[in-house]
Amino acid sequence: MKKKNKPEPAPVPARMPGKPLKLYLVKHPAHGETTVNGTTKYEAALAAAKKWRERWTVLAREAEFIVLAVDD
Repeated sequence: MKKKNKPEPAPVPARMPGKPLKLYLVKHPAHGETTVNGTTKYEAALAAAKKWRERWTVLAREAEFIVLAVDD
């Protein structure tokens, strides 16, 4: 029997040039809290969605995004 290959993980998007990397605290009523990195709220929503295996659009609408730190 052939071994099934696992799908390749999605590539991490490159940082937007000129934008500082931020550490976000993401709070969601159903999923709880997590911390993720991103240059924008959009990137933070994508990262949290991957952790929670949820659609990013749901998180972008329902979650609260708090900037904890900024890396210049």
